[in-house]
Amino acid sequence: MTCNYFHCANSVTVGADAVVLAFSTTVSATDKDRFCFRLCDTIPAAGANLPVQVTVNGATIPLWNKYGNPILGSQLQRGKKYVGYYGATTPHVIVSNTPMGYTVY
Repeated sequence: MTCNYFHCANSVTVGADAVVLAFSTTVSATDKDRFCFRLCDTIPAAGANLPVQVTVNGATIPLWNKYGNPILGSQLQRGKKYVGYYGATTPHVIVSNTPMGYTVY
């Protein structure tokens, strides 16, 4: 997968219900746009078990894995390139190269 636009998540805010990633530049996307980013900061331990959200088109939206499940703070690694797509019907970002979020036995 190649990315036409690459975003650096350089701000991490841990709230009561979610971890919010903000990018170094304003991010605008339309339905089915490829969405690529790198986590350029560390998610604090307090955000490890919280779902991650990103700021796109001025709104804070959920970040989901390829199965449509929320990505938790502990599932993202600093410096890794994440690739996925933006969905506009119910705004969200699906990232295809993240852990599934459960243990396979």
